[in-house]
Amino acid sequence: MPRKVYFAHPISYYGSDAETAILNIYSRELEHDGGVIINPGSTDIQNQFKVWKQKNPDENPMQFFTNLVAECDGFIFMTFPPDLVVESIPNNSAKPWIGAGVWAEMQAFHTLHPSVPLVHVSTTQGGGVYENRYHYAHDGHVNCGVFLQLVSQTFTVLDIEQTRAALKAHDPSYVSFSS
Repeated sequence: MPRKVYFAHPISYYGSDAETAILNIYSRELEHDGGVIINPGSTDIQNQFKVWKQKNPDENPMQFFTNLVAECDGFIFMTFPPDLVVESIPNNSAKPWIGAGVWAEMQAFHTLHPSVPLVHVSTTQGGGVYENRYHYAHDGHVNCGVFLQLVSQTFTVLDIEQTRAALKAHDPSYVSFSS
């Protein structure tokens, strides 16, 4: 198991029961090998982000998180809930939605570690956790355009405005970084 695993997930899951369930399982697995989960939703990382944002007011906020991704050698991610309905997002597909932030983090990780599987995690109605591992590389390399095509076969990648709408639908108290 990798020593540092990044946990990419929509901010509407921060502090949720689903986040806690996933953190509990993966943290226990990693602790046996001295590893850690890098959770952007943790209080510590949120405090680091606030300091970074004050020092870098003109930078894209995602830069902070992709810098964290660069320190990791494993990657797990969550999508939006499968039953989420958002009027502005065409719901013509049963594919899970990946938000723009999670997508940026996925791309950053895949660029550095193209042969490492990306692990999609989710919770069940009963509070259990399941995972699917996705290998997107042949011979250890896949370029970004091909990566998007491969990911799009399994998931719908949302743009920034769609992501904001999904975050607001999932958590009505959501406020955008740009607000």
